[in-house]
Amino acid sequence: MSQIHLTSSRAWSVIDLLNATREFLISKKFQNPRTNAELLLGHALGLSRIELYLKHDRPVTDEERLHLRELLKRRLKHEPPQYIVGETEFYGIRLRVAPGVAIPRPESEIVTEKAIEVAKKKIAESGDVAEFRILDIGAGTGNLALALAAHIPQAVVEATDINEKALDLALQNAARAGLADRVHPHFWDVFSDRIPSHLHPPYSLVVSNPPYIAESEFNSLQPEIKEFEPRAAFLGGSDGLRFYRRFAELADRLMEQNGALVVEIGETQAEPVRKLLECSFIHIQVFQDLSGADRVVVADGLRNSREETKPLPRP
Repeated sequence: MSQIHLTSSRAWSVIDLLNATREFLISKKFQNPRTNAELLLGHALGLSRIELYLKHDRPVTDEERLHLRELLKRRLKHEPPQYIVGETEFYGIRLRVAPGVAIPRPESEIVTEKAIEVAKKKIAESGDVAEFRILDIGAGTGNLALALAAHIPQAVVEATDINEKALDLALQNAARAGLADRVHPHFWDVFSDRIPSHLHPPYSLVVSNPPYIAESEFNSLQPEIKEFEPRAAFLGGSDGLRFYRRFAELADRLMEQNGALVVEIGETQAEPVRKLLECSFIHIQVFQDLSGADRVVVADGLRNSREETKPLPRP
């Protein structure tokens, strides 16, 4: 590839190649060039991020250098680096990722953090229960479900999605993390008429990172998203609020009376989501991510008790 001069006429060390890759990505105006360089070079060399620096003076073979060139060709087309290397990390857990399934993002870790806080508080209030039941709606790779199960020993998580490929990945990731006994991926369309027999509400906690991009905003997203990731994982209807309306409708059918809902939101959606949930929940709080943007809504305490025979409302 002519744009990056990884010629064989010189000897390359790991740190040489890392710096050259970073500078190349900077010249092409990619965001997070060092992280991208670490991911791609680490994959090409079979080294972890830490090992890249511990073995910084290790010589790089021609075969490894050519492998990196092929990875960079894919990145130049804006293919997400996580798809290129086939995995990512979320809340300390290594996850397999693949085209057709949305990539977990660092800003979603604040959702996990708040959900863990809520769960631990409720467990303490109920007298340290043996089993704490959680429903994850739109589980994707299983990142939220697995992080919750990893940090809450009492958690049993039903991880639901409509994407069969995502459910397969979630199952693989649960097995890799040693959590398959407490994280159970299931198909469920939250807009269907009834709760399937493999789900058993009420739950103590419902979590979700739902699609919340308005249809009119999709084309303004970065090419890594709109050209490679599944549209359905991002589009939340004409105004981006379709899923939050549904959560408000289903709250008393899915949750215990003192249960909580923890959801990710877009940075301009705090007030619209708050208003949608006020009809179903008594307490609603908004939390910011590390950049200061509104990112999480926690709704707690149902206004209405659950009615066993009430059918799910139609979307």
